[in-house]
Amino acid sequence: MTPKQAVTLTLLIATLGCGGSVATLSGKVEYAGQPVQQGALQLQPGDGRPLSVEISEGAYSFGKTLAVKPGDYKVRVFGYRETGTWSVNPDRPGSTRPEDRSKDVEEFIPPKYNYQTELEVSLSAGEQTRDFLLRP
Repeated sequence: MTPKQAVTLTLLIATLGCGGSVATLSGKVEYAGQPVQQGALQLQPGDGRPLSVEISEGAYSFGKTLAVKPGDYKVRVFGYRETGTWSVNPDRPGSTRPEDRSKDVEEFIPPKYNYQTELEVSLSAGEQTRDFLLRP
């Protein structure tokens, strides 16, 4: 068992051992009819820290490695895409070495789906699927 698996198992046992139940949530994320290829989806409880998972090739999943308690959450969706430009590491100005450069990305999902979210989800114990089909 890897250390990451051990931590995940410990957290899951602790959650279940305290009389809590676990919800899982998965689905797809699209913007303007196209899958969000790269991004993040956050669940923000009424109080406490947000939970976040990666969006990859239009899909996300909570619960396999991150226990989610049943309840009401605000949902924040972030999508990133490459701009076609490159940046140089600021610690190495003037460098032409490929390892000192990175592709620039931009966030393209409007604020009404993330910083000023209008999205909400109510989770109960067990497996659930919820697709987020976002419009411009």
